[in-house]
Order: sequence, then C-alpha cells, then structure tokens
Amino acid sequence: MPTHSDSGRLTRAQAEFLTQVTAARQAGGERLVIACAKAQRIPTSFLGSERVAPSAAWQLSGLSDAAAVALCLMGVADQYHVSAPTDHQDLVADPPCHVDLLDDGTVVVTPVASAATHPLLASTMAHAWMTGLAPAAVMVDLAAIPHLTSVVIAWQLQLLQCSRPASFTVRGANPGVIIQLKQLRLDYVMALA
Repeated sequence: MPTHSDSGRLTRAQAEFLTQVTAARQAGGERLVIACAKAQRIPTSFLGSERVAPSAAWQLSGLSDAAAVALCLMGVADQYHVSAPTDHQDLVADPPCHVDLLDDGTVVVTPVASAATHPLLASTMAHAWMTGLAPAAVMVDLAAIPHLTSVVIAWQLQLLQCSRPASFTVRGANPGVIIQLKQLRLDYVMALA
C-alpha cells in the first residue's frame, strides 16, 4: 500500500486507520470493513490508491458526518458503502463545488460558476467536509469564478483552515481574481498557480 506522502503529519488515529487497512487486506474476504470512529480524518492517499487499483470491496463504518459528506462530494461514497448524513443531503444533492480526487491523493475543489449566489456556500458543511479528510495537498480551481465576492473568499479561507496542514493552491484564476487575491494578501497563505 502506498504510504502517505507526508507521513510525519499523520495523527495516531490516522496511522491506526492505515494499520486497519493493512490488516484487512491481509485477512482477505469479500468485503473488508474498516472502523473509522477513531480516525476522524481519512487519509486521501488511501482513497487515491484505491481509485487506481481497487483491491477489495471496502466498507468504511463509523465515519464522521464530514468524512461521509466528503466521500459523497467526491463521488466515491457507493464504493465504500457510505451514504450522506440526513442533515446534509441537500448539500450532496446540490453542491456549491465539485470535488475530485487525484490518484496521488490530492483533493481538487472546483466551485460552481454560481458559487457566489449558491444558497449553501455559506453553510458550515460547505467547507467543514474537508475536516473529514487528511489530504497531502488541496487545489482550488477558480476558472469558473469571474470575480471574488466576500462569500467566496470566506468559504475559501474556511476551506483552507479545514484542510490544514495540507498545502493549499489556487489554480485557474483569471487575472482579475489573481489581483483580488493579492490585494487581500491571500497569496501569503495560499499558493497561486
């Protein structure tokens, strides 16, 4: 199994999660159940490696609401036999952003073009889902955003905070958005690509 690229950043609970994955793989069987109650953040290196070469039918149990919503937003919830928490089904049904997972475990977040006026962007779970993941890197693709509003900036900063200690990069921003980010000195807390 690939190791987390920032293994020094894994908490004890995340290390236990990866140990459970290894033990479940060795045990074999039709469906491998991983208890996630102690590991509040799922290492995205695991999710990315399973996307490349799924080794078994995994079932993740005891997930936090944030982790369950994150898996739903990434479109991998069915693969892990996870459903959206009742309180957050509206966010999963009409998300203010699209979330993708690269094979190396990088999380790519792309806000929808109407994000500034999306009714759920200001909700807590619109950014708190990131606390359910332990990514090595996060990229926010702002290609669809013509200009930043205070709501989009607040969401982006909250997403940044929830993704810590991962690296955080903004890509695809048009020149006007880059100017806005620099005027707000956000280029000091996030990389602009």
